[in-house]
Amino acid sequence: GMHIKKVFIEGFKSFKEQDWPDDLSDKINVIVGANGSGKSNFFHAIRFVLNDAFVSARGEERVQLLHEGAGQKSESAFVELVFDNEDGRLPINSREVSLRRTISARKDEYTLNKKRITKEEVSGLLESAGFSRSNPYYVVVQGRVAAAAAMRDDQRLQLLKEVGGARVYDSRRAASLEVMKDAALKRAQVEELVGEVETRLKALEADQMADDRRRDLETAKRALQHAVLDREMTRADAEVAKINQEMAAIAAAIQATAAIQ
Repeated sequence: GMHIKKVFIEGFKSFKEQDWPDDLSDKINVIVGANGSGKSNFFHAIRFVLNDAFVSARGEERVQLLHEGAGQKSESAFVELVFDNEDGRLPINSREVSLRRTISARKDEYTLNKKRITKEEVSGLLESAGFSRSNPYYVVVQGRVAAAAAMRDDQRLQLLKEVGGARVYDSRRAASLEVMKDAALKRAQVEELVGEVETRLKALEADQMADDRRRDLETAKRALQHAVLDREMTRADAEVAKINQEMAAIAAAIQATAAIQ
Protein backbone atom coordinates (compact mmCIF):
# COMPACT_ATOMS: atom_id res chain seq x y z
CA GLY A 1 0.00 0.00 0.00
CA MET A 2 0.90 3.66 -0.01
CA HIS A 3 3.80 4.56 2.30
CA ILE A 4 6.64 7.04 2.67
CA LYS A 5 9.41 5.73 0.44
CA LYS A 6 12.12 8.37 0.80
CA VAL A 7 12.78 11.41 2.98
CA PHE A 8 14.98 14.36 1.99
CA ILE A 9 15.83 17.07 4.54
CA GLU A 10 17.98 20.14 4.09
CA GLY A 11 18.50 23.04 6.50
CA PHE A 12 15.75 21.89 8.86
CA LYS A 13 16.48 22.04 12.62
CA SER A 14 19.45 19.74 13.39
CA PHE A 15 19.71 18.53 9.78
CA LYS A 16 22.02 20.55 7.57
CA GLU A 17 21.63 18.02 4.77
CA GLN A 18 20.30 14.51 5.02
CA ASP A 19 18.58 11.98 2.81
CA TRP A 20 17.70 8.31 2.89
CA PRO A 21 18.75 6.94 -0.52
CA ASP A 22 17.48 3.44 0.30
CA ASP A 23 13.74 2.93 0.14
CA LEU A 24 11.93 2.76 3.47
CA SER A 25 9.94 -0.38 4.18
CA ASP A 26 6.19 -0.49 3.62
CA LYS A 27 5.90 -2.30 6.96
CA ILE A 28 7.87 -1.18 10.04
CA ASN A 29 10.88 1.15 10.07
CA VAL A 30 12.89 1.70 13.25
CA ILE A 31 14.99 4.85 13.64
CA VAL A 32 17.75 4.40 16.24
CA GLY A 33 20.49 6.67 17.51
CA ALA A 34 22.05 8.25 20.55
CA ASN A 35 20.35 11.05 22.47
CA GLY A 36 20.61 14.27 20.50
CA SER A 37 21.26 12.51 17.19
CA GLY A 38 18.11 13.91 15.59
CA LYS A 39 15.53 11.14 15.92
CA SER A 40 12.82 13.48 17.20
CA ASN A 41 13.66 16.08 14.56
CA PHE A 42 13.34 13.42 11.86
CA PHE A 43 9.74 12.77 12.86
CA HIS A 44 9.24 16.50 13.37
CA ALA A 45 10.26 16.95 9.72
CA ILE A 46 7.63 14.45 8.55
CA ARG A 47 4.93 16.14 10.64
CA PHE A 48 6.13 19.49 9.27
CA VAL A 49 4.93 18.39 5.81
CA LEU A 50 1.81 16.44 6.80
CA ASN A 51 0.47 17.94 10.00
CA ASP A 52 -1.80 20.95 10.49
CA ALA A 53 0.10 22.07 13.60
CA PHE A 54 2.76 23.76 11.47
CA VAL A 55 0.73 24.87 8.45
CA SER A 56 0.29 28.50 9.54
CA ALA A 57 3.74 29.18 11.02
CA ARG A 58 4.67 32.89 10.90
CA GLY A 59 7.99 34.24 9.64
CA GLU A 60 9.71 34.33 13.03
CA GLU A 61 8.41 30.83 13.83
CA ARG A 62 9.77 29.51 10.53
CA VAL A 63 13.19 31.02 11.28
CA GLN A 64 13.32 28.94 14.47
CA LEU A 65 13.07 25.81 12.31
CA LEU A 66 16.14 26.65 10.21
CA HIS A 67 19.38 24.78 10.84
CA GLU A 68 21.97 26.59 12.92
CA GLY A 69 25.23 24.67 13.23
CA ALA A 70 28.84 25.67 13.76
CA GLY A 71 28.81 27.70 10.56
CA GLN A 72 26.34 30.21 9.17
CA LYS A 73 22.61 29.73 9.87
CA SER A 74 20.70 28.28 6.94
CA GLU A 75 18.62 30.84 5.06
CA SER A 76 16.06 28.29 3.91
CA ALA A 77 15.04 24.71 4.50
CA PHE A 78 12.99 22.01 2.85
CA VAL A 79 11.58 18.63 3.71
CA GLU A 80 10.52 16.35 0.88
CA LEU A 81 8.53 13.15 1.27
CA VAL A 82 8.38 10.66 -1.58
CA PHE A 83 5.36 8.35 -1.42
CA ASP A 84 4.99 4.95 -3.03
CA ASN A 85 1.68 5.37 -4.87
CA GLU A 86 1.42 2.00 -6.60
CA ASP A 87 -2.09 1.52 -5.23
CA GLY A 88 -3.24 4.94 -6.48
CA ARG A 89 -4.37 6.07 -3.06
CA LEU A 90 -3.19 9.56 -3.90
CA PRO A 91 -5.23 10.79 -6.89
CA ILE A 92 -2.09 11.46 -8.93
CA ASN A 93 -1.25 9.57 -12.12
CA SER A 94 2.20 8.55 -10.90
CA ARG A 95 3.68 5.55 -9.11
CA GLU A 96 5.77 7.91 -6.98
CA VAL A 97 4.51 11.20 -5.58
CA SER A 98 6.89 13.82 -4.22
CA LEU A 99 5.56 16.42 -1.76
CA ARG A 100 8.02 19.12 -0.67
CA ARG A 101 7.64 22.04 1.70
CA THR A 102 10.20 24.85 1.51
CA ILE A 103 10.47 27.66 4.06
CA SER A 104 12.50 30.76 4.80
CA ALA A 105 11.86 33.92 6.78
CA ARG A 106 9.78 35.26 3.88
CA LYS A 107 8.28 32.24 2.15
CA ASP A 108 6.43 29.04 2.84
CA GLU A 109 5.57 27.04 -0.26
CA TYR A 110 4.68 23.53 -1.36
CA THR A 111 5.54 21.62 -4.53
CA LEU A 112 3.97 18.42 -5.80
CA ASN A 113 6.18 16.51 -8.24
CA LYS A 114 8.19 19.75 -8.66
CA LYS A 115 5.10 21.89 -9.45
CA ARG A 116 3.91 24.66 -7.11
CA ILE A 117 0.61 24.04 -5.32
CA THR A 118 -1.30 25.93 -2.64
CA LYS A 119 -1.76 24.94 1.00
CA GLU A 120 -5.44 24.34 0.26
CA GLU A 121 -4.53 21.92 -2.55
CA VAL A 122 -2.12 20.09 -0.23
CA SER A 123 -4.88 19.78 2.37
CA GLY A 124 -7.31 18.39 -0.21
CA LEU A 125 -4.72 15.93 -1.51
CA LEU A 126 -3.93 14.62 1.98
CA GLU A 127 -7.64 14.43 2.87
CA SER A 128 -8.25 12.25 -0.22
CA ALA A 129 -5.59 9.79 1.01
CA GLY A 130 -6.92 9.69 4.59
CA PHE A 131 -4.51 12.20 6.14
CA SER A 132 -7.14 14.50 7.60
CA ARG A 133 -5.55 17.65 9.05
CA SER A 134 -8.59 17.94 11.31
CA ASN A 135 -7.95 14.42 12.67
CA PRO A 136 -4.14 14.08 12.98
CA TYR A 137 -4.09 10.71 14.77
CA TYR A 138 -2.21 9.00 11.96
CA VAL A 139 0.85 10.33 13.87
CA VAL A 140 1.08 9.15 17.49
CA VAL A 141 3.63 11.33 19.27
CA GLN A 142 5.57 10.31 22.36
CA GLY A 143 3.43 10.26 25.50
CA ARG A 144 0.05 10.29 23.75
CA VAL A 145 -0.73 6.62 24.46
CA ALA A 146 0.09 7.05 28.16
CA ALA A 147 -2.04 10.19 28.26
CA ALA A 148 -4.97 8.33 26.68
CA ALA A 149 -4.70 5.58 29.28
CA ALA A 150 -5.01 8.16 32.07
CA MET A 151 -8.03 9.94 30.59
CA ARG A 152 -11.46 10.08 32.19
CA ASP A 153 -14.28 8.25 30.41
CA ASP A 154 -15.71 11.45 28.93
CA GLN A 155 -12.26 12.49 27.68
CA ARG A 156 -11.72 9.06 26.14
CA LEU A 157 -15.09 9.37 24.39
CA GLN A 158 -13.99 12.69 22.90
CA LEU A 159 -10.76 11.03 21.76
CA LEU A 160 -12.73 8.24 20.08
CA LYS A 161 -14.83 10.87 18.31
CA GLU A 162 -11.71 12.60 17.05
CA VAL A 163 -10.09 9.37 15.89
CA GLY A 164 -13.33 8.23 14.28
CA GLY A 165 -13.78 11.56 12.53
CA ALA A 166 -16.96 12.53 14.39
CA ARG A 167 -15.56 15.90 15.42
CA VAL A 168 -14.87 16.71 11.78
CA TYR A 169 -18.50 15.98 10.95
CA ASP A 170 -19.67 18.00 13.95
CA SER A 171 -17.80 20.93 12.48
CA ARG A 172 -19.23 20.32 9.02
CA ARG A 173 -22.75 20.01 10.46
CA ALA A 174 -22.32 23.33 12.27
CA ALA A 175 -21.14 24.88 9.01
CA SER A 176 -24.19 23.44 7.22
CA LEU A 177 -26.50 24.89 9.86
CA GLU A 178 -24.86 28.25 9.23
CA VAL A 179 -25.60 27.77 5.52
CA MET A 180 -29.24 27.07 6.39
CA LYS A 181 -29.37 30.15 8.62
CA ASP A 182 -27.90 32.26 5.84
CA ALA A 183 -30.33 30.72 3.35
CA ALA A 184 -33.27 31.53 5.65
CA LEU A 185 -32.07 35.13 5.90
CA LYS A 186 -31.78 35.34 2.14
CA ARG A 187 -35.24 33.83 1.82
CA ALA A 188 -36.68 36.51 4.11
CA GLN A 189 -34.92 39.18 2.06
CA VAL A 190 -36.23 37.69 -1.17
CA GLU A 191 -39.76 37.46 0.22
CA GLU A 192 -39.54 41.11 1.23
CA LEU A 193 -38.32 42.01 -2.23
CA VAL A 194 -41.05 39.91 -3.83
CA GLY A 195 -43.60 41.71 -1.65
CA GLU A 196 -42.30 45.04 -2.90
CA VAL A 197 -42.50 43.77 -6.47
CA GLU A 198 -46.09 42.62 -5.96
CA THR A 199 -47.01 46.00 -4.46
CA ARG A 200 -45.53 47.76 -7.44
CA LEU A 201 -47.32 45.36 -9.79
CA LYS A 202 -50.66 46.21 -8.20
CA ALA A 203 -49.89 49.89 -8.56
CA LEU A 204 -49.18 49.36 -12.24
CA GLU A 205 -52.33 47.35 -12.96
CA ALA A 206 -54.33 50.52 -13.56
CA ASP A 207 -51.71 51.84 -15.94
CA GLN A 208 -51.91 50.05 -19.25
CA MET A 209 -48.95 52.07 -20.49
CA ALA A 210 -46.70 50.21 -18.01
CA ASP A 211 -47.41 46.75 -19.42
CA ASP A 212 -43.80 46.13 -20.45
CA ARG A 213 -42.56 47.19 -17.03
CA ARG A 214 -45.03 44.85 -15.34
CA ARG A 215 -43.78 41.89 -17.39
CA ASP A 216 -40.19 42.72 -16.40
CA LEU A 217 -41.14 42.76 -12.74
CA GLU A 218 -43.00 39.46 -13.04
CA THR A 219 -39.94 37.90 -14.68
CA ALA A 220 -37.70 39.27 -11.93
CA LYS A 221 -40.06 37.86 -9.31
CA ARG A 222 -39.96 34.35 -10.81
CA ALA A 223 -36.20 34.48 -11.26
CA LEU A 224 -35.67 35.52 -7.66
CA GLN A 225 -37.96 32.81 -6.33
CA HIS A 226 -36.48 29.95 -8.36
CA ALA A 227 -32.81 30.92 -8.58
CA VAL A 228 -32.36 31.95 -4.95
CA LEU A 229 -34.90 30.10 -2.81
CA ASP A 230 -34.82 26.69 -4.49
CA ARG A 231 -31.07 26.60 -5.02
CA GLU A 232 -30.08 27.77 -1.54
CA MET A 233 -32.59 25.71 0.41
CA THR A 234 -32.12 22.53 -1.65
CA ARG A 235 -28.37 22.68 -1.28
CA ALA A 236 -28.59 23.35 2.45
CA ASP A 237 -31.12 20.55 3.04
CA ALA A 238 -29.03 18.06 1.06
CA GLU A 239 -25.86 18.97 2.93
CA VAL A 240 -27.51 18.63 6.35
CA ALA A 241 -29.07 15.28 5.38
CA LYS A 242 -25.67 13.99 4.26
CA ILE A 243 -23.99 15.14 7.46
CA ASN A 244 -26.71 13.59 9.62
CA GLN A 245 -26.27 10.25 7.82
CA GLU A 246 -22.51 10.34 8.34
CA MET A 247 -22.93 11.32 12.01
CA ALA A 248 -25.34 8.42 12.57
CA ALA A 249 -22.86 5.95 11.04
CA ILE A 250 -19.99 7.25 13.16
CA ALA A 251 -22.10 7.22 16.34
CA ALA A 252 -23.03 3.60 15.67
CA ALA A 253 -19.36 2.69 15.13
CA ILE A 254 -18.37 4.39 18.39
CA GLN A 255 -21.13 2.62 20.32
CA ALA A 256 -20.02 -0.70 18.84
CA THR A 257 -16.40 -0.01 19.84
CA ALA A 258 -17.46 0.97 23.38
CA ALA A 259 -19.57 -2.18 23.69
CA ILE A 260 -16.62 -4.37 22.68
CA GLN A 261 -14.40 -2.63 25.23
